[in-house]
Amino acid sequence: MSRRRQRTVDTAVRCHYADQPSRRPQCTLTASVELGPLALCESCAARRSSVGKGQSSVALPAGPQVDVLTWIGAAHEHANAADRTLSAAITRARQAGHPWSDIGAQLGVSRQAAQQRFTRASGHPSPAAPDSKDKEATAD
Repeated sequence: MSRRRQRTVDTAVRCHYADQPSRRPQCTLTASVELGPLALCESCAARRSSVGKGQSSVALPAGPQVDVLTWIGAAHEHANAADRTLSAAITRARQAGHPWSDIGAQLGVSRQAAQQRFTRASGHPSPAAPDSKDKEATAD
């Protein structure tokens, strides 16, 4: 029988269900046990159905509680980084000659919605020549 070493906890470990408040409203946010790759709080560990079944639970050492305001700040930073990455990808796609219709399809929106969002965000026209549908839209 192999024993796993407990890891030291210097930052709060979020429960696997912490970001699903509608699914697990009783989640206490801070994980207390690990079941394989999943970390669960006491409440979610008690309510689990098949998650981690057949795996030994490993108690996490006591650590700090999840600070929801810090979590908001971190989520905001991640969202801003994702927006910058998406904008860069859109710019590169346009520079490579991809039409707004293809970009919109990747985003699950119309050509017009993609074009309006990303030309407005950059404050200048599209960097690549528009496709035939784009010419019709800008001819007005």
